[in-house]
Amino acid sequence: MPETGRLGHFKLMRVAGAYWRGDEHRAQLQRIYGTAWESAKALSEHLHRLEEAERRDHRKLGAELDLFSFPPEIGSGLAVFHPKGGLVRKLMEDYSRKRHEEAGYEFVFTPHISKQSSSRSQATSNGSPTGCSPRWSSTRDSVYYLKPMNCPFHILIYRSRQRSYRELPLRLFEFGSVYRYEKSGTLHGLTEYGHDPGRRPYLLRPLADGPASSSRS
Repeated sequence: MPETGRLGHFKLMRVAGAYWRGDEHRAQLQRIYGTAWESAKALSEHLHRLEEAERRDHRKLGAELDLFSFPPEIGSGLAVFHPKGGLVRKLMEDYSRKRHEEAGYEFVFTPHISKQSSSRSQATSNGSPTGCSPRWSSTRDSVYYLKPMNCPFHILIYRSRQRSYRELPLRLFEFGSVYRYEKSGTLHGLTEYGHDPGRRPYLLRPLADGPASSSRS
């Protein structure tokens, strides 16, 4: 945008602090949020949609309908589902399970913690920073981390025995809980902005030369 005069119909929405290039060790800058549209009508319609979305914000409805809450004693992004919310979650999971079974997926269960070596390989193999895995405990021989994603555990299931190409594609799925270090602003109630492989089904499929590769569906 060479000049602001070309913006046409716009509205400044809010301001917020931001670190240069997303690095908290660099200088903090002022970020200005705004929206621009080709006509006053389009701008008005967009602002109306934002108002309607705010009215339907799941964080607000969750409290009003007694579905879930985020107790500060537990921590940011950690929800507690109340009885009504537990029922809604069960119905959603039952529907998801039914649809996945119809699509040929098989359900599995994996632990919530893993050794340091496994946790590091999970993060790096999926393009995530190695620091995304919260440290949980350590013993004399090993350091354990909370699981940041499900999919690498499913790879270990695949690797547990020799398999025939006739078994592929191998479709695995689980309702797993994952735990990650997230920067401020990436969490929005029950949702997360950005890449979240931990809540997606994992698919193993054959390559042309035989071995299996990973692919999220």
